[in-house]
Amino acid sequence: MGRRLSAEEISNAVSEYPDELVGFNRASLDIVAVQNLSPSRWSVNIRFKTMAGDSDLTVTMFMQGGPESHLYNTEILDIHVL
Repeated sequence: MGRRLSAEEISNAVSEYPDELVGFNRASLDIVAVQNLSPSRWSVNIRFKTMAGDSDLTVTMFMQGGPESHLYNTEILDIHVL
């Protein structure tokens, strides 16, 4: 089983990436609904962008909540190179 990273550890890992990250590539968004859960839960992967274009760095997370509240709990599982 892995361990949870602190916000500082995530920030340090992202800042060590060799290119400047400027957001996410929405076209790379991959969402899979986790079945039979209430409230709803999704597994989400999305690739970061750099000034030069797409990076090879991807964030994987769980999101849970509902569109009626517009609030989602987000759990970052991993930031990794694909």
